Amino acid sequence: RLAAGEPNTWPLRRPFQQYHAEMIGDMGFEDEYSEDELVALLAEQMIDDFANEGKQFFLSVGFYAPHTPLLAPKEYLDMYDTAHIEISPITRDRDQGVPDIAVRNGNNYDIFNGIYPQFEPTPVRQKLAIAAYYATSSYIDAQVGKLKRALDRNGLADNTIIVLTSDHGFHLGEHGCWSKFTVFEESIRIPLIVYVPGVEGNGSPSHEIVELVDLLPTFCDFWGIEKDERFEGISFRPLLDNPDKEWKKAAFCMAPRPLNARTVRTKRYRYAEFLSSHDFPCSQPPVAIELYDHDNDPNEQINLAGNPAYAEAEGKMKRMLYGGWQKALPENYSGN
Repeated sequence: RLAAGEPNTWPLRRPFQQYHAEMIGDMGFEDEYSEDELVALLAEQMIDDFANEGKQFFLSVGFYAPHTPLLAPKEYLDMYDTAHIEISPITRDRDQGVPDIAVRNGNNYDIFNGIYPQFEPTPVRQKLAIAAYYATSSYIDAQVGKLKRALDRNGLADNTIIVLTSDHGFHLGEHGCWSKFTVFEESIRIPLIVYVPGVEGNGSPSHEIVELVDLLPTFCDFWGIEKDERFEGISFRPLLDNPDKEWKKAAFCMAPRPLNARTVRTKRYRYAEFLSSHDFPCSQPPVAIELYDHDNDPNEQINLAGNPAYAEAEGKMKRMLYGGWQKALPENYSGN
């Protein structure tokens, strides 16, 4: 609990993981004893049981890694030599006009949180953290592979829909940030891989915009279930047959306190407002505004907000943010 008179700056100065989050490297035991390995083994067993019983199933499998603490079995750490790891060149000193609040005023959420001097982000420790993140990612790849093999051996691979996604991204030192809780690309962009037996687009990438809120209406299409009128997402089922079909104009994201940020991302631009309260729209002017041109600045290091040359783009993105998700729907969208 906070001491009397102590300001409440959670989660930036009082991270929920604290010392635990700073652990990097070898988890110290074989993977068959880890939490994620046990989750994979249980999911494999459930797939076997469903197959033996001839039952249809929906199975949601959640893995903890890659997440702090960045610990993995040694065999996966050995895959990444820190001598070949490069620290991110997207450094804070190269940012131009990027507001301090966008980088959490220099504070990190869990790893490199500043509480423990022995865990400062030295070059050596940054390389260790990046290598460990890669190792935990490879470790989870192996767990996903086990589930795919379970489908294969049970003859289910040709009639099972597979969706692989995440809840957030992860900073690896960009702008001086680590882990999550920003609205930069590294934090809010996530993987989405979908396999549906028999669809034309299997194996083809799509460069169109979809959001996590689109998953449930897409599942409804898969299963023939009526969509609820309260859904704020739309089914991306058409993209699975035609990955190049023009789709949503934008994706929306928010980050709660202490950022109070609202952001909208189109294929070219990202616009964000940092508000003085949780109300949206806010009655007070934004504390800070961001505008990035991804065609010319994919690393989001040149804030163009207030630049006269980009006034038209800034106005359009602001209207997109305040217009909300319904204004970003595909052209001629029928709602089907």
